[in-house]
Amino acid sequence: MLKRLVILNSAVYGKASIRMDDCSSIQLVGPNNIGKSTLIYTLNFLFIIDGKKMSFSGNRSEKDTLHHYFPSPLNSYLIFEIFKQRYYCILVKRGIDGDLEYYRFDNEYEEGIFLENQEQQRVRKFEEVRERLSTRGIELYQFKNKSEVFNFIYQRGKRTNAAVWLENSVVSDGLSNNFSKVYRYLINSKLINNKTLKETLIIADSRDKDGINFSQKDKKDIANLLRANDEIKTLESIKKEFFEFREIVKQQRIKEKTVSELIFAYDNQYSYTKADLEYKIIEKKTSAERITNELNEELKPNQQKLNRNIGKTEGDIEQKHTLIAENKSKLTEIENLEPIEFLKESLNNLDVRRKELETRLTRIETQKLSVSQINDKIANLKEQIQNKKRQVNNFSNQLIHSISDNPEIKGNINYIISQDFLSTLTNSNVIKKIDSISSIMQLFDGEISLHHELKSVPVASLSKLTGELEESEKELIEYQKLLPIAQDFEKTKQELSSVEISIQDYKNNIAKVESKFVVEETLTTLYDELKILSESKDKLEREINILIEDIDRKTIAVNVLVEQKTEHESRIKEIFEQKKFVETINLTPSEYDTTEGLDNLYRKIKLINKEREDLKYDKDRSFEKLKERVKSTVASEDEFIKNVEEEIACIPNKLTSIDGYLQAISVQFANPAASLLRRYNEFQEFIYNKFNNKLSKTKFSDIESLKIDLISNSSLIDELKRISTIQDLKSNLEFDFGQSDNLKILNSWLDSSKRIDFDELFDIELKLIKGGKEKKVDLKNQVESDGTDRMIRLIIMMSVINRLAINDKENKIVVFVDEIATIDGQNRRELFKFCQSHNFIPICASPDETILDGFDKYILLFRPSKGGKVNVSEKQPNVIFQKKLLLHETN
Repeated sequence: MLKRLVILNSAVYGKASIRMDDCSSIQLVGPNNIGKSTLIYTLNFLFIIDGKKMSFSGNRSEKDTLHHYFPSPLNSYLIFEIFKQRYYCILVKRGIDGDLEYYRFDNEYEEGIFLENQEQQRVRKFEEVRERLSTRGIELYQFKNKSEVFNFIYQRGKRTNAAVWLENSVVSDGLSNNFSKVYRYLINSKLINNKTLKETLIIADSRDKDGINFSQKDKKDIANLLRANDEIKTLESIKKEFFEFREIVKQQRIKEKTVSELIFAYDNQYSYTKADLEYKIIEKKTSAERITNELNEELKPNQQKLNRNIGKTEGDIEQKHTLIAENKSKLTEIENLEPIEFLKESLNNLDVRRKELETRLTRIETQKLSVSQINDKIANLKEQIQNKKRQVNNFSNQLIHSISDNPEIKGNINYIISQDFLSTLTNSNVIKKIDSISSIMQLFDGEISLHHELKSVPVASLSKLTGELEESEKELIEYQKLLPIAQDFEKTKQELSSVEISIQDYKNNIAKVESKFVVEETLTTLYDELKILSESKDKLEREINILIEDIDRKTIAVNVLVEQKTEHESRIKEIFEQKKFVETINLTPSEYDTTEGLDNLYRKIKLINKEREDLKYDKDRSFEKLKERVKSTVASEDEFIKNVEEEIACIPNKLTSIDGYLQAISVQFANPAASLLRRYNEFQEFIYNKFNNKLSKTKFSDIESLKIDLISNSSLIDELKRISTIQDLKSNLEFDFGQSDNLKILNSWLDSSKRIDFDELFDIELKLIKGGKEKKVDLKNQVESDGTDRMIRLIIMMSVINRLAINDKENKIVVFVDEIATIDGQNRRELFKFCQSHNFIPICASPDETILDGFDKYILLFRPSKGGKVNVSEKQPNVIFQKKLLLHETN
């Protein structure tokens, strides 16, 4: 069922959202012209689909109505939330081209998808809505056309998710079915009159397609009848055309003789004219070829030679200009460079830096020095330097200098205490261990074997120590310079590469400065050569101008000759095409003597042959049409004319055969007529035993009873009965003269191709009993009071709808009751009782702001501020339920 109706950004509403599933009846309460009807008429877009059959209040055009509901194709929507086995929504919008577009997405309606700010009611654009649905994983499916929408909304049986479940008896017809044809009257009950009620009742009993067509019976006897009748009608209808055809044949043959004589004269003139033109063509061709030969063999080759020389000279001049520009550019560049002494000094400084970088990089690479190794080396060097410095500073106080006056002994002692010597001793060298230590060292009381040959290591002098100290400091500085290079080896290599590039740039600039004199000399030579070339070019151009004038004169002469030759050739082609055309006429020439020229003869041939062909076309077309109409296969015109003349003479005999055919086929129409009468009897039973029975159970104010009477079309039914009783006229005609009248009726219907539709069999009358008196009413006029009148119309139509839609609480149908205030309280309760028992949800409106009793739910509409739109939500103050209202009144 329809759970919720939503309007977003219409001409009247900013946002309107109404739930249908939380009540059994709804009243829209608000001032006049606030948009109550606009809100309810949105049901058109779900239940009617076919825009031409939608019904709205007011006098707006279809286009204005769409713009009223959908002022913007970007963000104006109608949304119908439906639950059938699952939730889904039908979204309706206006496309850019003005047509309605229908979409479906399988989800409940959520305002956040459509509104940017729910308080300020800013409606999102359609592409934003599509994106938000997609982000939520919800597919927005667009219906391909209205037929697909219609077939989705309406389906038979309860095993579907259609918006409306229909009974199996409901018949569809394009964008409508029995249900939608009737529902449109529930949206606008003012359309209900006797005619529409009649149509509705026929639809309710699925009789709207019933009828008889008396012109489409494919039977042998009918075919014989039609054939005989057609032959007579055809012959009568073609008389005038046939006589015209005979006259055209005669005229066409006269034109044919004239054309044959003109062709004879034309052939004689053609031979002489052609020979004269061919002689003139040869003469012009010879003269043109002689001049052309002179042009091609002498003048143009000379022109080409001069052009080549000029081109070569221009190329040389261009080359000189280029060389001059290049040398001037070089000279300018040289003059902008620094002095050569500065360049050389800068080059030398860069070369020194290059060598330093190369040396250090090479050392790191060849010695494979790492950062940690260099750091260790720096630390060792710093320690050595400290030791050296202590040795230098304490040189005179060192033990080694005072231990002995003998230099050799000093040297031996120096060797013995050196690390080199001590590292050679092992435990095998110990003869006696030291047992005690005193303050005076005489190697104490131990003994060590010195079996190795003692060396004398001279004690280093102060100058040597100072030298070693300087070397260590230099080495420390060198390693300190190596450290940053090792830490960023690639950066140093890049610096070296940059230095090398700069060195090359300086070398190039020095070479440029040194070449300044050569460049200046070259410029002088180039200017001299350019002058000579320019003079040579001027001379060549004067020569070629004289030659071109001669070529132009001779070319014009050739063109004149060629043009004259072409004109003669064109003339030959022209008369040749004329000749070809004349030959296509395919007529034997007839001897004819005349002095007229070739063109005049041709024009006459063309004109008269056109008349001949037009006559032939008219004759052939008329011949074919006549043959087709009389179904003749005769190829000869003369034979056809003879045959038709004979057929026309036999028309009286053909007329005699028609009555016999009519008697043979009459019985074939009896069964269809009887069947239609039987279906009408069944329809009468449906109205009197079923439909009227349902009406009698509903109370209408002071109306005691309400029923529908069928007023049969007695004359038509009588004729159908007569046709249905036709028997074999051959055997019974002389005894039953009444059947001859039946035959006349059938004959009349056959002649007029009569079709009998079901609604022609009867008319209807609505009768009510009030105060014991029966009264006939016409629904196109007011029946009783406004309220009773509206109540009657609604109950009738809802009774029909209830027969078409499956009566189920999950298939509740929303119906519109306008001007509900005109229906009094008792009638309203009966109306709501009927709706509730038959699964209808009435949504009602009245022309004022009165809250009427009996409703489950009230939706209050308030006028917006100036320039604003109406907004309706399911929250207070827009919605009040009857229970809360009664509680408030009690308190």
